[in-house]
Amino acid sequence: MALEFTLQGLVTDIDQLNRLYLQLRDVPEPVTAIFSQLEFSRGYLQVAAKQLAHCDVATVLALSHDGSLTKAFQTHRDELIDLEIFIDPLSVLQHSGPGSNARNIVPWAKSEYAVVQKNCRRFQQHILELNRRCDFLLASLPS
Repeated sequence: MALEFTLQGLVTDIDQLNRLYLQLRDVPEPVTAIFSQLEFSRGYLQVAAKQLAHCDVATVLALSHDGSLTKAFQTHRDELIDLEIFIDPLSVLQHSGPGSNARNIVPWAKSEYAVVQKNCRRFQQHILELNRRCDFLLASLPS
């Protein structure tokens, strides 16, 4: 069940990051693209978690016998923390409470475009790897 919990945690983390992202205005296009890709990954994770929840115990145990798949997905949760720090380096965005559902209220922290592109390429690679892991998991589950 640790794997299913980790997948659900990733979905929750992506939801929280998206809430923060939506508070920003004048976001550079590469960052917007990252969040579009993350939304796709979120859906992919939901499908994988739902299918995993319908598997028998033997299948779940076989997939998580050594914990490596769970650890691999946990790595992506850690990467989302880095993405949060990237979009909110001064921790000014509201995680909850008043203002957490506001949109386009906080200007993007100005940074060099080259730095933005470099970070976005790195996050894009992690998103692609996350999607590959979802592919692997879905292929490993009985139809």
